[in-house]
Amino acid sequence: MDENSRKNLNDQQMLFTIITALVKKEGGELIVTPNDMDAVKKEDMLLMYYDKSTENIILTNHIKAAPTEEEM
Repeated sequence: MDENSRKNLNDQQMLFTIITALVKKEGGELIVTPNDMDAVKKEDMLLMYYDKSTENIILTNHIKAAPTEEEM
């Protein structure tokens, strides 16, 4: 999927596309067990960052430090 196509995705489509990319990256199968699901609590937070320099989407469950002047 090219950049222009990604720009036109709504939130639900973007989420599905990210999950699909993760499954493909793991060889076509990513197993989420009941224990994995049970380990997620309401307090858990998923954050998404976009790194302009690499064009990478970064998913994390902790807050990243603000970029320095050189990183921007």
